[in-house]
Amino acid sequence: EISGQKFKINEKDHYFGIARDITQRKKAEQELRESEAKFRSYINNAPDGIFISDENGKYLEVNPRASKITGYSEKELLQMHIPDLLFKEDIENGLKHFQQLKKKGISRGEFVFQTKTGENRFWHVAAVKLSNTRFLGFVQDITEKKIFEKQLQEKNYFIQSILDEFPIGIATNEINTQKVTYINPKFAEIYGWPVEEFPTTLDFFNKLFPDKTYREKLQAEIIADIASGDPERMKWDNLRITTKDGKEKIVFAFNIPLSAMNTMVSTVQDVTDEKKAEERLKESEERFRELVNSINSGVAVYRVINDGSSGSDYIIKDFNRYSLTHEQLEKKDVIGKSLKDIRPNIDDYGLIDTFREVWKTGEPAYFPAKIYVDEKYSNYYENRVFRLPSGEIVAIYDDVSDRENAMAEIKKSRLELEESEEKFRLLFENAGLGIGYYNPEGRVIAFNHKALQNSGLPSEKVVGKTLTELFGETSGADYNKRLIHAITFGKTEIYEDRIKVKDKTFWYRSNYTP
Repeated sequence: EISGQKFKINEKDHYFGIARDITQRKKAEQELRESEAKFRSYINNAPDGIFISDENGKYLEVNPRASKITGYSEKELLQMHIPDLLFKEDIENGLKHFQQLKKKGISRGEFVFQTKTGENRFWHVAAVKLSNTRFLGFVQDITEKKIFEKQLQEKNYFIQSILDEFPIGIATNEINTQKVTYINPKFAEIYGWPVEEFPTTLDFFNKLFPDKTYREKLQAEIIADIASGDPERMKWDNLRITTKDGKEKIVFAFNIPLSAMNTMVSTVQDVTDEKKAEERLKESEERFRELVNSINSGVAVYRVINDGSSGSDYIIKDFNRYSLTHEQLEKKDVIGKSLKDIRPNIDDYGLIDTFREVWKTGEPAYFPAKIYVDEKYSNYYENRVFRLPSGEIVAIYDDVSDRENAMAEIKKSRLELEESEEKFRLLFENAGLGIGYYNPEGRVIAFNHKALQNSGLPSEKVVGKTLTELFGETSGADYNKRLIHAITFGKTEIYEDRIKVKDKTFWYRSNYTP
């Protein structure tokens, strides 16, 4: 960089010049520009929304991501303040966050913001103070995370609630330390000891099996069974345990090792009242069967073989009473047969595709009313299909032939009515005679073309008028009287009338037909 100056000595012009080496400064300026460009690129392409505001919370600069997550354009955002984006119930909290940022220079928090469309979303905000008049905020949209956390929390609560209310005793312990990590109320109830009495599985054995010889023998067997890794060996029946109050019980225990989680799941059932439970189950099954048999719908249970792509792959396991009556068969005639045996055209019907989808996915499905035809049947059926935990398919079906046929008749009648109305309209409009159409009060609903021509009046002057209003008191009153008489007594009246239209008088033969 060179600079110079002119000056005089003894009235003579002189010049001096100064040269500086500014290579380092130029290099620093270039590096600064590159750094700023790189920083600007980072800001513009950052995955987080970036907001820069002044000390009053007014946005001074935003990146494209900020526009993306708010729905507002950059221009719109630069006209806004922090509270403008906050959900109204979170404004106070957001302003506290901003005041903390001013005082401490840094602040983090989660807030509910509103997008331009009015949608409430969760954002995580991490902000730093750049100066007394500049504040930088990084915003992440964590809505999906919050939803997932809520779902996970609800799921965990749901699972915990199930475990706490489960009718089977359940406990977990760490495999390596034998530390007990969870005991549900039923587990403590069955074993008859408070939860706090079992900090480890060793305490469990010492308390439940007071007889040392029996305890050591049983403990060795159980440890060997668990070490085998064979699930079938981790089921122990007829275990005789002693409760804290000295009562003896016989229980069935079943363990599930979750080695990857260093967790052993222990379950227990009190089988002392097993017979009563079996009787209750039998009664429940009988009630359910009676319920199924009493409903006015067909219920069919199928076992699926092969790939489920044909009616021959659906083997009948059970039909309810309605199904048997509808088929006019006995149970012995259908059990073990395929659906195709009793519905030979079922593969062309479309229902098998629904069966197969339900069988594969486990998702219930509805098959709408459709006519099935073979040599024996020509009926409309609608089906609701679901899969049992056993993998069997259940179809609940209804014969809706009467309904569908009635709907077809209604549709046919509607078409016939529309055709009749169209014929009437054409006759009305194109008749060579004047035709008037009146309501029960004798007011004109419509005149056809010939009637309008005869009356010498346009349609808009006719509709809604009485004959008296149209043709005056002299002759119109008589016409109106005769019309009302025909309507009242429900019979056709025929008259020859003289009518004056404008300055001309005409004779008409009139038929008044209700």
